[in-house]
Amino acid sequence: MNKKNVFKLLPMAAILATLGCTQGSEVTGPEAVIYTNGDILTMNKAAPTAEAVVVVGEEIVGVGSLVDLKKEWNNFTLFDLEGKTLMPGLVETHHHIMMEAAMMDFLDMSYQAEPDFDKMMDIFATGKPLPEDNHFMPGWVIGLGWDAGKHGRVPTLEERDALFPDTPVFVAMQGHGGWYNSKGMALKGITQDKEPPRDSAYVKDENGELTGEISGLYAVLEAIGSYPGPRLDTAIRATHKASSQGFTTVSEIGADNVDNLKILSEASLDENFNVRVAVGVTNADGYLDTLKNRGDFETDKVWISQTKMWLDGAVHGGNIYTDLEYQNDAYKDNKLQPWGTQALFNEVAWNSLENGVNYSFHANGNLSLKMGLNAVEYARNRAKAEGIDDSNFKGQAIHLSVSTPEQYVRMAELGVDPTFIIGHTYWAGGQIMNQYFLEHAQDYMFRVNTAFEQGLPVALHNDAPVTPALPWLGIETAVTRVTEDGNVLNFSEAITVQQALEAYTINGAIQFGVEDMTGSLESGKRADMIVIDRNPLKVDPKEIRDTQVETTIFEGRVVYERS
Repeated sequence: MNKKNVFKLLPMAAILATLGCTQGSEVTGPEAVIYTNGDILTMNKAAPTAEAVVVVGEEIVGVGSLVDLKKEWNNFTLFDLEGKTLMPGLVETHHHIMMEAAMMDFLDMSYQAEPDFDKMMDIFATGKPLPEDNHFMPGWVIGLGWDAGKHGRVPTLEERDALFPDTPVFVAMQGHGGWYNSKGMALKGITQDKEPPRDSAYVKDENGELTGEISGLYAVLEAIGSYPGPRLDTAIRATHKASSQGFTTVSEIGADNVDNLKILSEASLDENFNVRVAVGVTNADGYLDTLKNRGDFETDKVWISQTKMWLDGAVHGGNIYTDLEYQNDAYKDNKLQPWGTQALFNEVAWNSLENGVNYSFHANGNLSLKMGLNAVEYARNRAKAEGIDDSNFKGQAIHLSVSTPEQYVRMAELGVDPTFIIGHTYWAGGQIMNQYFLEHAQDYMFRVNTAFEQGLPVALHNDAPVTPALPWLGIETAVTRVTEDGNVLNFSEAITVQQALEAYTINGAIQFGVEDMTGSLESGKRADMIVIDRNPLKVDPKEIRDTQVETTIFEGRVVYERS
């Protein structure tokens, strides 16, 4: 660590005292940095707080009493926390960092960017075609994040064509739906009679005419192909954004392209690549070869931890697989089906176990969750029957918008870790309560407390760039259950601030199998730490969202400082 970064936080008296500590006695051992003079939250249940943390190079070498640690380390500098809070770096268990990097040049049309429909239409009108040298979709206007529920509606085909009569347009609402203009449909060969990809639809109006809207993952993939890979520079920039939010470990859960993995792997060799990335490989063509040859892509900062399957869609896309009935006019007649067969889900779970990686599955509905759990059970039973050790294999259930209490009992029995899309609890919770389902259905929603009660290592996530990575808002939402529009969604599933912090640190590390490396402040672990401007355990829970990351330290190196 550069001493300049250390000393600029220290008052002069402290600097003199620090320098004096090594005079008159023999200096031994490597130089250490001692972090002290603030609240220290370790996320270690055996010692949840500490007075000081000692770091040498990339590693934490001591946690405990300042007096004791100064006796042990006589060659050190002090990092004065100035009353701020030190805690482990955050872990984002469901992130698409390659997609986020690749889409930095796209038009941000999310509700979070602009909630007003008319103002968003003005933003839409400014869209510029991607340049001809763009390797993704040159000549197209590409947008991301339109929220039909929040914005009130999708622009009509006539409105889209009026803005862009001769330029193809595609806007992804999220990974499970989107819309074209007429020029875009023509270039993709979408006609009245064309059959949509599997588990997808080309939406038609009451007269049977194409509206330009699509639903289903495979229709989105038809629109844009494999999600584009980032350039090396945008991949590195995306890690800087993650650092500014307090993340030291993120994920790329949805890697379906070997070329993209190569870019991620190469970018991670750069010293300015400021996070480690757990990769989930989708069951796209050739995924078994990727699993078998994963060493070709893995580096000190990137590793393939799991496979990834979509078992259904999204609540606000109207296509989760559930036995609850949608009540809003737009979705109440939707045919709710899984995105594949039980045999397919079983096959991918088995291939995951056999190849030494975990099995993660996107399940927003209770019926899709059942199928995902069935697949894990199938893989374990087959392993036992064939004499294969399954002790290092586990599942990861992703999103979990709708579920039943019994399913968390089953998760505990099968070794499946839950990670909840807490971003949707906030941004879509009011719609879930008041538009999508009957009021009593909220009892099924985002059962975070139920999962904790089963002793599971519960994690929280946002699914960036689908929902922006705002961890402090997510932590607040998990505690208050207050949604963006002021509703309180199923308060019986609220958790404590301590639990929410664990969900974003040590539990995330457990889910990725790196708890011996990161997720808590303990001797022997990497120095992945953040300094924040307040102690979340000591403030009004409704103020947690205002938490500011002051400094992010990744493997002992300061990689972000708030100006």
